[in-house]
Amino acid sequence: MSGSVAVTRAIAVPGLLLLLIIATALSLLIGAKSLPASVVLEALSGTCQSADCTIVLDARLPRTLAGLLAGGALGLAGALMQTLTRNPLADPGLLGVNAGASFAIVLG
Repeated sequence: MSGSVAVTRAIAVPGLLLLLIIATALSLLIGAKSLPASVVLEALSGTCQSADCTIVLDARLPRTLAGLLAGGALGLAGALMQTLTRNPLADPGLLGVNAGASFAIVLG
């Protein structure tokens, strides 16, 4: 059984990493104004001064990085909660995180 899990993991991890890279690239390319890949690459390399580069650097790149960081943080928080409670079905309500967040919203 462990061999089957290892094979599945060996296929799933690179596949999901490739999917993340594709989604990241698409988030930089697609928007209200679709941009060609050459413009995005020029903007990321710093050799472009057009309005399209401003779109990439000031709007799309921060949004994409924020999404990646937030998703990673939420995944890490979920894994940490499941590890600490030793419960694979742990959720934020288990430790009162939802109640604390609601209280913070009421105070704010």
